[in-house]
Amino acid sequence: MQLCAYIHFNGNCKKAMTFYKKCLGGKLSFQTVSELPQSESLPSYMQRSILTALLQTKHFQLAGTDLNNESVYLPDNSFSLLLQCDSESDIKRLYRQLSAGGVKTQLLQKNFYGVVIGSVKDKFGINWVLQC
Repeated sequence: MQLCAYIHFNGNCKKAMTFYKKCLGGKLSFQTVSELPQSESLPSYMQRSILTALLQTKHFQLAGTDLNNESVYLPDNSFSLLLQCDSESDIKRLYRQLSAGGVKTQLLQKNFYGVVIGSVKDKFGINWVLQC
């Protein structure tokens, strides 16, 4: 069994997932609504929407979609994605990359356990906690 985070975006799934690939690496694939058999009956703006995006790395998978409704898309939702980094150089690089265009909500610092930790809200409104 493996847990995969699934993020609902507000029309910018492709841009967000491409950004995450740039930051985190891995293989990224997209499936658009236009690839569905019944897509011809849908408006053209909807056909360009991302049905499923999947970022696969050696350690995790991250999925996303443009399909949602207002009750699902809450930009300030009550979850964070936690990245366990392998080194201080990794955490510094990822913190810098994920916070670009976003907000640094907790500066990187060593806590009382000796763990380096920090948090950001990226430019897509997703909360990330990074620790090493």
